[in-house]
Amino acid sequence: MRAPEHPTLLGDSYIQDPYPQLAAWRGSGEVPLVRLQYGISARLVSRFDDAQLVLDSPAVSKDVRRALRLLGRDDDVLSEHMLNADPPEHGRLRRLAAPAVVRGRAAAWTPVVERIVTGLVDRIAERGGADLVADLAIPLPILLICRILGVPRSDVELVLGLSRELVEQSGPEQVARATGALNAYLSELLVAKARRPGDDGLSLLAGHSAAGRMTATQVLSTAFLLLFAGHETTTNLIGNGALALLTHAEQFHRLRADPALLVHAVEELLRYDSPVSHATIRYTTAEVRLSADRVPRGRFVLVSLAGANRDERRFPDPDRLDIGRVHHRHLAFGDGPHTCLGAPLARLQGHVVFRALAHRLPRLSLAVDPATLVRRNSTLVRGLTSLPVTC
Repeated sequence: MRAPEHPTLLGDSYIQDPYPQLAAWRGSGEVPLVRLQYGISARLVSRFDDAQLVLDSPAVSKDVRRALRLLGRDDDVLSEHMLNADPPEHGRLRRLAAPAVVRGRAAAWTPVVERIVTGLVDRIAERGGADLVADLAIPLPILLICRILGVPRSDVELVLGLSRELVEQSGPEQVARATGALNAYLSELLVAKARRPGDDGLSLLAGHSAAGRMTATQVLSTAFLLLFAGHETTTNLIGNGALALLTHAEQFHRLRADPALLVHAVEELLRYDSPVSHATIRYTTAEVRLSADRVPRGRFVLVSLAGANRDERRFPDPDRLDIGRVHHRHLAFGDGPHTCLGAPLARLQGHVVFRALAHRLPRLSLAVDPATLVRRNSTLVRGLTSLPVTC
């Protein structure tokens, strides 16, 4: 089966609700040529088995910087990290980076997460309402990852604002400005950490540079990746998950009535409306044969995690939210060697937040018609701009 010659733009209608189009592509077995908002065209994979194959295939490269240079696009200094590396370099960089964000078992951060959530939920309860995105989904993960990495509390708003500019792709000039500002900020902070190391992730990365285990550019890029990825996924998990529960009252009631469902509920919320819509772009170095199509060598490939997680071949009745669904595996955190390093921290925050929403805000409800809610302008992440509630 041949993909269409003219790419389909992944525009606003797709961003707001991609699931009908993804279902159509899965049903036909098509691997369509799509055009992203920033101008690159890629083959889009949306079946679960095909997505797993691409995410784990040695014939699909993550070093897309090389391919981008062939198209005349400039590389940027924040891209030399493990997410854009292939084995064996990927494994080496991941092993060096992991302690900077994990720093022991994720569960060790439970008391910190619980304290942050308690303070945020208390304020929501006192006011009798909130925007769950602005008042909970955004502050929790950015406060946590900044504490883990050692970003000063006074700089959290700066870092968050620049991160949002990069994700929401308002235009090349804005992206370039945000990239330059993050580059300058992190460079200065890493120099300070090298001079006066602390018990934090950025100090560990600065030590890798001083010892020659990573180049200065690799350290800077890795610091950016851990900071960015350390909050974006969790913010969207909380927002999307809260919306799913609030629009499925019977499922929210089940969670309140049976706390033992929490672990299954978090996995189902991750599957049902995945916080990352598409995995970061890849590039084929050899032909890749899929279930009903093939992708030739030398093509960009985009894996739809959202599409794979609604694949009826993998998940019975996939468009139905069922917090008791027993999951063998979903792809919300990717798969293969590039599986999200921060997945345990994201799950931890999801468990604490949804337990708090279920049991500390029993009258929680939407304050607006769900049809009026707007998704963030991004083909990478899938999240809400706001989520007004009353309690």
